[in-house]
Amino acid sequence: MSGKKPELVNWVLGQANPYKKEIIQKGFGALKGRVFDDESGEPLPYTKILIKNNGQIIGGANTDFDGKFMIKPIQIGTYAIEIKNAGYTPVRIERVKISRDKVTLLDFNLIGVNEILELAEVTVTSYRSPLIPSFGGSGGTITREDIARMPVRSISNVRGVATGLYDKRKQREPVLEINYISNSLKTSVTNLEYTIDIPYTIPSDGEDYSIKMKEVTLPVNYVYHTVPKIDEDVFLTAEITNWTTLNLLPGKSNIYYQGTYIGESNIDTENASDTISISLGRDRNIIVKREGNKELFDKRVSGNYIKETAGWDITIRNNKDAKIKIVIEDQFPISDRKSIDVQRIDYSGAKLDSKTGKLLWEIVLNPNEKKEVKFN
Repeated sequence: MSGKKPELVNWVLGQANPYKKEIIQKGFGALKGRVFDDESGEPLPYTKILIKNNGQIIGGANTDFDGKFMIKPIQIGTYAIEIKNAGYTPVRIERVKISRDKVTLLDFNLIGVNEILELAEVTVTSYRSPLIPSFGGSGGTITREDIARMPVRSISNVRGVATGLYDKRKQREPVLEINYISNSLKTSVTNLEYTIDIPYTIPSDGEDYSIKMKEVTLPVNYVYHTVPKIDEDVFLTAEITNWTTLNLLPGKSNIYYQGTYIGESNIDTENASDTISISLGRDRNIIVKREGNKELFDKRVSGNYIKETAGWDITIRNNKDAKIKIVIEDQFPISDRKSIDVQRIDYSGAKLDSKTGKLLWEIVLNPNEKKEVKFN
């Protein structure tokens, strides 16, 4: 099961139900292609290709020096593809179908914008002792046995418990960074790149090798989220402020708790806000129940006039031994037709987005405490 918090989409009356369950097809495919300058026909390196589903990034890549890219594996389905390169007009293509065990081929031509951009490059180099000693001072060959013998470095005395409550003192804690291997960070308007300063040879024996480059420890705000309309489980998220200073790349992330792998998440660097939220998985110790209110339900017909009343009750119980903060999301339907009028009768003090109809409750629950919110 996915460890990622589900997202609400607009619920527009008179249109197709966006939450109607479809048959989920299992299998994977790939997306492959090239990107060219529309005027010169030259390939465009460092072009960002993003695969999105309901606004969420599920995969991506940058083109190489020949303008080529390959993204795999991709869960079969239909996606939106975005292509971006500084100095060019972004392109978005809807409903690109990825089929099972097939490579979908797509080439793109980007049209340059009229204004001229000055692209300044900044290089920041950190000189640290590498985790793997260089042989002869100019790199070396690393065997599987060498990697297996690598020491595991860690930072001790890391404070904080994932209770879901925000500690303002953490804002003053420094961000700790360790470079296990000497590397350089090159940034420009068009791309972000990590390069290994010392060359290494990896055996061509078909085995996978993993080398730790960098480790960053930083304070986060732990918050629980639930969207019971879609999934009644509760998801723990880590909210990171000032995340732009971390030089993150978009893509999938692996989540570990006390050294144990617990699942995958996504890092969305397309986020325009000051805070980025990373899903850390489900927590079964918080129980959420969403039920329709039978007493409120009513439907009356008078000629061509129909009045229908509906309401929902959401109950939350904290079975943990610590106080938590939880955000509950739900929604009113909205209407873009004059013949349909939506009246928001009551929503228990939730924050309401009047344009989208989305509701947000922020609740603090003590250990073993139960609360209820309603809307109709």
